[in-house]
Amino acid sequence: MSSSKNECDSEKVEDVPPTALGWVARIVSIALLLILVGSIVLQIVQPERDIEFDVSVVAEDIREQNGRYLIPVDITNKSTKAAREVTLELDTGTETTEVDLTMIGQQETITFVISAPQPVTSVDHAIVSYEAP
Repeated sequence: MSSSKNECDSEKVEDVPPTALGWVARIVSIALLLILVGSIVLQIVQPERDIEFDVSVVAEDIREQNGRYLIPVDITNKSTKAAREVTLELDTGTETTEVDLTMIGQQETITFVISAPQPVTSVDHAIVSYEAP
């Protein structure tokens, strides 16, 4: 008798097509999986670049205050690594200013304001020190 009961239970099971919610869940999970695999492949293929900074003056935002010019400077980490405890020397031609950054990520840009006796259009820089994680 128990065998006939099992047969009846197996006959009741029907193949129900997935609902719209089921399809959405499948599509989202496949998309997330593809994004994860793509980012891993990109990190493997991308060549490593040593710590390198690009420094540029934001000329349209230069302001005068108390007889000195406040010069915004964009500092960009062009490497594929983050850098901690960065010390840069920015040379305006008349003065040298030391800039300390706690951390700057890969391809990240930070705006820093320096003071100078006259407006400048370019700033030279030198890396004094940094820690690479």
